[in-house]
Amino acid sequence: DADTGERILHFIEPDARAASNPARQVLFLRPAKSLTPGHHYIVAVRHLVHPDGSAVEPAPAFAALRDRRPTDIEAILARRDHFEDLFARLAQDGVARNDLQLAFDFVVQSDEGLTSQMLSMRDQAFAWLAQNGGAESSPFHVDNVQENDCSQPNMLTWRIVEGSYEVPLFLTADPVTDPVTPGFLNVDASGTPVQNGITQPPFTIAIPCSALAAGGSPKPFLIAGHGLFGDGRGFVRDITGNSAVNHFDYIAGATDWRGLSAPDIQGDASSFIVSQIVFHLDNFSALPDRLRQGQLNTLVLARMLGTGLFNRDPAFQSPSGVGLLLGDDQPGYYFGASLGGIMGLMFSALSPDIVNANVDVPAINFSMLLQRATPFIPFEQALLLSGITDPMQQALLIGVINELWVRGESAGYATHITSDPLPGTNAKHILMTMAWLDQQVSNQATEIAARTLGLPNL
Repeated sequence: DADTGERILHFIEPDARAASNPARQVLFLRPAKSLTPGHHYIVAVRHLVHPDGSAVEPAPAFAALRDRRPTDIEAILARRDHFEDLFARLAQDGVARNDLQLAFDFVVQSDEGLTSQMLSMRDQAFAWLAQNGGAESSPFHVDNVQENDCSQPNMLTWRIVEGSYEVPLFLTADPVTDPVTPGFLNVDASGTPVQNGITQPPFTIAIPCSALAAGGSPKPFLIAGHGLFGDGRGFVRDITGNSAVNHFDYIAGATDWRGLSAPDIQGDASSFIVSQIVFHLDNFSALPDRLRQGQLNTLVLARMLGTGLFNRDPAFQSPSGVGLLLGDDQPGYYFGASLGGIMGLMFSALSPDIVNANVDVPAINFSMLLQRATPFIPFEQALLLSGITDPMQQALLIGVINELWVRGESAGYATHITSDPLPGTNAKHILMTMAWLDQQVSNQATEIAARTLGLPNL
């Protein structure tokens, strides 16, 4: 840390995907926990050697700065004062100037850049819901009710209710009605998101048999987050109908993580993900923008469940007419797995309506996660077909697009989950579980998330 002098835990690794092409093999330097938004950091490289053991020589431009060599190259002259400051800071920390093979500095994206647009969308949506969710209006519609016989052995779920609900839309195209078109964040001249009508995402909500006790026993809500290219409907049915679960005492609700859900990949080559993102990387910002709208949809669903707004519909009432959601703004819970763990951490940073979250096999930082994930393999083939065949270009591309992606995933919010909460929310209790040698969500990326959140091992 350039200001505090703190040494930053990190590791280095050569790009394993370029092992057969050492001339184009990137050496990655990876922080082992999230860096602090807005902070200034210095990287100092020493003691690198070639495979034969000989020392790596610094590049001529850096050697000219380090050794104060004369030069008429304006770009180097313009950087001298800045690098003299870097060398002085490093010397104070015991890093000798003459030992350096490379040094550089950078500033991490600020909290303003990472979170302000998402916070604005959330606050506008909550204000809209408060105005439009009164007793005279109904911002949701029930389409289907499946009812089970709770007297049957091992039956946990009384009703599964499906429908749609209204959420302010902040994209230039609606992913629900037009799933392929790449909608971008609709903003004003200052970059503040501006509402562009209403979207109506689907919801699936499961009501447990235990809610029928004593004529009607209201239950707390649980938001459920599905995995990569899944959907909320399937995930709610999975967790409430799992034979391994012998007790379920929540009203579980979910929608889709739009951006990386089943509707975003449907049609394969003609889908939003493949045709509009992988084969049109100039559209890439539409992915984190869609992910943010999907996150907003989940935040609004949680607010509707937490306030008990659904209780006004008979589908959410006991046979005697008791509303089965606890309501009264009592805090709910979160459970998500894989992508649901990743996006669940972002949800935890943004939602004031929960306190406890269980995230299963989560991670942060897609720029590290992608090349370690088996689901990336087909997309890597698509990148090759698009002409990006150089492994160094691929590595740089993933690093650069991460600067956009990070605003729509948990890495941009991770320093505000268990402590230093964002405005309008609260610090969370997080239970995190990981799968040993997970080939889809890297253990290293999960551990980086846990370390950033300050979670102890159990």
